[in-house]
Order: sequence, then structure tokens, then C-alpha cells
Amino acid sequence: MKLYKILEEAKKHLCDDGTSRGVKTSFVCYAVERSFGPCEYNREKTRIRKWIQKQLGGCPTLEDWLKFEHNINGTSNPKKVQETRLRWLEDMIQRCKKKDI
Repeated sequence: MKLYKILEEAKKHLCDDGTSRGVKTSFVCYAVERSFGPCEYNREKTRIRKWIQKQLGGCPTLEDWLKFEHNINGTSNPKKVQETRLRWLEDMIQRCKKKDI
């Protein structure tokens, strides 16, 4: 399965306000997990999570990457961090589409 397809599906499971209410989540990797059934495509889940971790340059979360790379502390404004996650996810989708991966 193409990475951009998985990321597009994950986007449907990502909340837009950072609250993680209901069935949506705040975190990209959790959204990826929810885009699959509970027992399906374990290999694909592992592949996409490794690819996302590579994008973060070894940082465990986007918030950590923002702090490490840009000295941005996202804990003070969760809504802004969530907007950043959504833009980052869309950027990853577009990069994957361009490379057809």
C-alpha cells in the first residue's frame, strides 16, 4: 500500500483541535494505527511508523522535534501544535504523492 494512502486515511482519524475527544486522536502515529483494523497490516503499520520517525530525525514526537530543531515549546498552546500536526501530515502526504510512495 502506498504511504500517502495510509497517511490520507490517518488524516481522517486526527482531530483538529488537540483535544482527542471521541474517536479521533491528537497524534499522527495513533491516527495511523486507527486507520487499520486491530489485527491487519502489521507490516504496513511498522513501515509507516518507521518512515514517520525518520521524518522527525530521531525525535520521538513532533513536539520534541519542534523544541529540539526550533526551540518551540508546544505545551503552552495545544491547538497551535495540533494545527502544526495537521499541516505536517498534509506535507508528508504531498511529498509521498510526489515520489509515488
